[in-house]
Amino acid sequence: MSRLTKWIHEQAPSRESFERSRFLRPFAHRVFHPALWRFTRRSVPRGVALGLLVGIFFLIPGVQIAGVALLALPVRANIPIGAAMTFLSMPVTTPLILIASAYVGNAMLHESI
Repeated sequence: MSRLTKWIHEQAPSRESFERSRFLRPFAHRVFHPALWRFTRRSVPRGVALGLLVGIFFLIPGVQIAGVALLALPVRANIPIGAAMTFLSMPVTTPLILIASAYVGNAMLHESI
């Protein structure tokens, strides 16, 4: 393991530290439900859909991730996938995604630009 990844693992908060947080304690049983963090065939598509939906309608990056985390609770969506999907709607990544999708589409259809 490299020094950087070792340092990151040492600095990252543990699940127990989140559960002891006074802000999360009242609803920790809901936030730390295993279905919200496991990669299952039901929670991942829900996380993708929720992340893209929130990413399109809430255009402020900090609000997007918090919105996904809050909305994932009632629909049992995967929180990490939902948070990652919000980054697809950011202005910096949108041109790169469009260029990459055009390249992949042209390569699969054997078309030239």
